[in-house]
Amino acid sequence: MKDHKHPTQPTELDERGVLRFRRNAIICWLCDTGRLNLNETRMLPGVSDEDHQQLAQLLGYSVSGYGDLSYVDDAAWERVDDGDPTEDEQSTVTEVAPDDRCYYILDARSVVGNCAMWWCPDGQGYTCEIGKAGLYTAAEIKGMRITDVPIHRSDVERLTLQHVRVDHLRQAGLLAEYDRQMEAERKEEKVRAARARREARRRSET
Repeated sequence: MKDHKHPTQPTELDERGVLRFRRNAIICWLCDTGRLNLNETRMLPGVSDEDHQQLAQLLGYSVSGYGDLSYVDDAAWERVDDGDPTEDEQSTVTEVAPDDRCYYILDARSVVGNCAMWWCPDGQGYTCEIGKAGLYTAAEIKGMRITDVPIHRSDVERLTLQHVRVDHLRQAGLLAEYDRQMEAERKEEKVRAARARREARRRSET
């Protein structure tokens, strides 16, 4: 049976002008959520260098970084699109306008639990909820404090996880039955503890 090569992902410029392989959103989600562990994939039996090459491409590796991977040989490198646009493609290549709001700003001084703290819109406070965070232009992030770290929205949104706060569940009354049972159990435990202390005191007096 003929050995068919994996297809090579097309390349494209990202918002910062870096030439990358076109990423697969599902593969990136599996990696970002820990369902796909890249270190473990290197240990899997029967997985070829070509499999790892395709995985790196689907993760949206930069072309320059791809060439440095240990499992990318000369033959694989030669199959990569050099990224030079054809005449037809040149008309579709666009740059990010300087007034585009592409950056979230991380307040590196503060962490709530393990959650990052972000600037709100117009610099009006801070929030851990990315949906309430502000987006800023390239001009607005210049000259900021070292603790105010601009991060491109594509990177932030790729790494964003959804979670539900327990205090919000409790405020909505969704844990009322659980809280009632736990409170009853705590009261019963106090009764048992008091009974045990009385019994111990009675024995010590006899």
